Amino acid sequence: MDVKEKSDHHKCSVCFKDADMVCKACKGTPDGAKGITAIYYCSATCQKQDWKPHKPKCKASKDRQILYRAGHIVQRLFVTFCRNTWNSPIDKVESIWGQVMWVYLGRLYIGEIWKIYHGHRTPDMKDYLLPFPAAKFPVAAHQEAVLAQGGCRTAMFLVDDLIKGLLKDTDFQIREICLRIKNPRMMITSIRPGNIPVPIPARHSVYQITLSSGESYALDLTAAQYGWYGPATMPWTTFLEDRLDTILETRKMGETAKELAAEVQGLGSDRIYNHNAIQFMKNDFNLGLAEWQQHNITFKALLRLPENHYEREQKWLLEFWEMAMPQLRAEVNERSEAAGYVPETLSH
Repeated sequence: MDVKEKSDHHKCSVCFKDADMVCKACKGTPDGAKGITAIYYCSATCQKQDWKPHKPKCKASKDRQILYRAGHIVQRLFVTFCRNTWNSPIDKVESIWGQVMWVYLGRLYIGEIWKIYHGHRTPDMKDYLLPFPAAKFPVAAHQEAVLAQGGCRTAMFLVDDLIKGLLKDTDFQIREICLRIKNPRMMITSIRPGNIPVPIPARHSVYQITLSSGESYALDLTAAQYGWYGPATMPWTTFLEDRLDTILETRKMGETAKELAAEVQGLGSDRIYNHNAIQFMKNDFNLGLAEWQQHNITFKALLRLPENHYEREQKWLLEFWEMAMPQLRAEVNERSEAAGYVPETLSH
C-alpha cells in the first residue's frame, strides 16, 4: 500500500510529523472534484491507524484515475475515428486571430473565428471517405477543433459502446447532458458550396459521470471546437463554472445515439449512406477492440495498471488503431465503389 519517496513538503496525515511514505493507490492520481490528493504518512504505524478513515478516500482516488484514463483513451480514439471518416473536400480556410468579437446565442464573446469553405468533389475524388486535409491545419490542436466541429452527438453515437466497455466493471453513474455553452474561445463556421453557411449548433452534449464517492465529472469529447484544449475529463463544478450556461435536457446513456439514428432516416439517401458507412466502421471498430483485449490486456486490467506500465499499454492501444483505422476506411471505399455509389459533397 505504501511507497517511500524523498520529500520535504509533506506532513503525516495522522501525527503531522514530516512524512516520506505515501499511499501508492493515491499517488499520481488527478486532483478530485473535492480536492482529494495523495495521503502521506511518517510510519507504517500511522498508516495502519489511518486505514479505516482513509479507505473511502483511497477508493475515490483509484476511481478518479480510472475515469481520467478512460476519458483520455476515448478522446484519442474518437479523434482517430473522425480523421478516418472525413468525407468533404476543403477549398480554403479563413482564420481571424486575436481579440475578435462575435455574438453567440445572444451574448458577446472575444476570441478567434474560423471559416471553412467546403468544395465540390473533383473527378479524381472517387473514394467515398477522403484523407483528412491536415496540411490546411498545421497545428494539431486546430485539426482536433475542426474534427470535433458540430460533432458532439456523433461522438456519443460512436463511443457509447467504448465507454461502456471501459467502465463496465465500475459503479459509476453516467448521464448524457444537453446544454448551452458559455465562454467559447473560438467559433468555427462551415461554408457549403454556393457560399451557404452551416448553422452553428445551439446545443452541446457531454457526459456527466458520478463516482461512488459522489464526485462528479464532465467528459466533453468535442470541446476543442470551442477552443477548449486539454483533457476531456474535468470536475463537474469546474465545467459548470467555466463552460455550462444552461442545462436543456438530461438523458440516459445511449439515448442520443438512438435519436441520431432515427433522425438520419429522414435526411435523404446521402445522409443515410453516410450513417450506414460510419455504423459499419463502428461495428468493426468494436469487434477490433474486443480482439485487441483478447490478445493483449482487458480494459479492466489496463485502467488499473501502475503508471509506467499503463502508459506503455495505452500507447500501444492508440498506435494500433492509428494503423488499423485506414484499413477500415479503405473497406468502406471498396464497398462504395462496388455498389456504384457516387457521394455528394457533405460538410463533416
